[in-house]
Amino acid sequence: MTKITLSKHPVFADKLILKIPLDRADWTAKIRHINGLYWNSRFNVWVVAYTNTIVQQLKTLFSMNISIQLEYTSKRRCIPKKKPIKLNIKYPDELIKLEEKLMLHRYSINTIKSYKSCFRKFLVYCKARHPKDVSFKDTRQFLLKHIRSHNLSSSMQNQLVNAIKFYYESVLGRDRVTYNLERPKARKKLPYVLTEDEVSTLLSSVDNLKHRCILFTIYSAGLRLSEVTNLQLTDIMSNQQCIFVRDAKGTKDRYTLLSNKLLHYLRQYYKEYRPNYWLFEGMYGGAYSKRAVQNVLKKALINSRIKKPVTVHTLRHSFATHLLERGVDLRYIQHLLGHNSSKTTEIYTHISMQKMVKLSSPLDFLSL
Repeated sequence: MTKITLSKHPVFADKLILKIPLDRADWTAKIRHINGLYWNSRFNVWVVAYTNTIVQQLKTLFSMNISIQLEYTSKRRCIPKKKPIKLNIKYPDELIKLEEKLMLHRYSINTIKSYKSCFRKFLVYCKARHPKDVSFKDTRQFLLKHIRSHNLSSSMQNQLVNAIKFYYESVLGRDRVTYNLERPKARKKLPYVLTEDEVSTLLSSVDNLKHRCILFTIYSAGLRLSEVTNLQLTDIMSNQQCIFVRDAKGTKDRYTLLSNKLLHYLRQYYKEYRPNYWLFEGMYGGAYSKRAVQNVLKKALINSRIKKPVTVHTLRHSFATHLLERGVDLRYIQHLLGHNSSKTTEIYTHISMQKMVKLSSPLDFLSL
């Protein structure tokens, strides 16, 4: 039986600790794709957030053959367990049904949280009525109410629509057309990008070897934040000169570029830090946190004195734009970024300044 404990250790406060025997590689293979799971080499355990979704996912993976118990490994600096939130809804079971269906569809943890939050608002709006008895007109009124009174953004409106549609179509199995709710007109916003000189200045301002390797990897391979934190040592394929990106957005795997400069720094980094499983590991082992990567970039921006509103994703946008400016075919860039549609990648044709400066305004041709 797989032993899973809820630890009160100061390092793993309110986390699930998975203690799997070393000879059970098949069990280890089962859990590798659980979102947020990481290996802690210091304590030789798998660690993951303690949520009902994770518990149910583990029970599904192991066919209920697991033992979950509370374990107090330290009384120092213990973080008190949060009191359960009381839901002011009449039919909480419908929220559980939604969560279970999302799990069976293998949606990400973040998506499940978002859908549950949106659907909870809908259940509060329903009050004493069962959601299956709520009419299409009432559903529209719910959306209108939030748009008017809560200054709802377009993206949040989309999330509400997605959560409601998922419940009626996937949980209740109703016809898709019946609940084809209106969606907002999306704003076509161009992303910020850095010039090559700005990227050079930014990366040169980082002295810490690990931090430099992290930012180098993001920019040189066009990675998302979650993708760089989930990289494993075996994903750096130096012989093939590529990086393997596993289980990325949309549960897709892909290959992307491995820079020679990056490989040089990564070899130095490996000799100094000796990571065990993940390419970039935290202070206490396990995968490097997303927040830590964001802090690394924030510090680099301060040191480089770049005033643009730069995020980790800006480096990914800059990667694509700079490839396009150097004449790389848009189809290759689409593959490297992992985009389903070429239309998503075509946005970089609108922000390539290098191509724009070669154009002349019609005013320049007038004899004035």
